[in-house]
Amino acid sequence: MSREELKGFINATERSFTLRTKLKECKTVHEIIMLSKEYGFTINSDDLKEDKDAEYLQNWFKISIISPIKKNI
Repeated sequence: MSREELKGFINATERSFTLRTKLKECKTVHEIIMLSKEYGFTINSDDLKEDKDAEYLQNWFKISIISPIKKNI
């Protein structure tokens, strides 16, 4: 699976009330994976972990940007 599959599943979830309702009922990662397969997406637990790690890194880079040094002229 690629991140594209996960992005597609997330996109489908945002657009489908039924899918969103079913996703809210999921209690485990396995249930989320099975639901994604039901809707034609191929994701696995590693994909969910990698996406979480990638999101963490993206947020870290956003908040850790150092402002340029201003010169007093």
